[in-house]
Amino acid sequence: MILGTHNSCTYGEPKGLLSKLFNRLSKCQNMTIGEQLAYGVRYFDIRINKKDKYIHHGICTYKIPYMDVLVYLDKYAANSKELLYISLNYENTYFEKNYEQWFKDKFEELEDRFHNLVFIGGYCKHPYRKIINTTELLPIYEKYWEFFNYKYTSNTLFTNILHFNPKYWAKKDNNRYKEECKDGVLVLDYVEL
Repeated sequence: MILGTHNSCTYGEPKGLLSKLFNRLSKCQNMTIGEQLAYGVRYFDIRINKKDKYIHHGICTYKIPYMDVLVYLDKYAANSKELLYISLNYENTYFEKNYEQWFKDKFEELEDRFHNLVFIGGYCKHPYRKIINTTELLPIYEKYWEFFNYKYTSNTLFTNILHFNPKYWAKKDNNRYKEECKDGVLVLDYVEL
């Protein structure tokens, strides 16, 4: 089993007031990339957008340039001779248009530049779909709060509020997911919990 992180770079400092306000909803990791590597993570979910050079998740932007992350991971992979998998994704807003060609070009550019990394993704968010055809090298089991943990309930406001708290669900379910997953890539929020 290969351990992976969902929204791997959301440990960073939010950029701008809007990002600070919504960080609780967008933050999915506590550990830095170096700490994730030390913990055993070998699959990284990197979210980019054509408007700038930073990491994105939803409406939040983080003060982490994605190129710095990829350079760091590429050097680590070269020195350690380990396979590091990159799911590079375009974090688009619901109304954003005309980004697919930019993303395809950027994906190809990064794949050509970082020879020590294995790029296995190419998705966009709205609507969630694969826009870059790469070979599926591994079965990927994404086990994080947004799609797998929340049970729709109308009887308590408290339960509904918890839906917007990835850390709560990670604390509740991550150990079970780690025990259940025996092969492929297990992708988690707050991987250390």
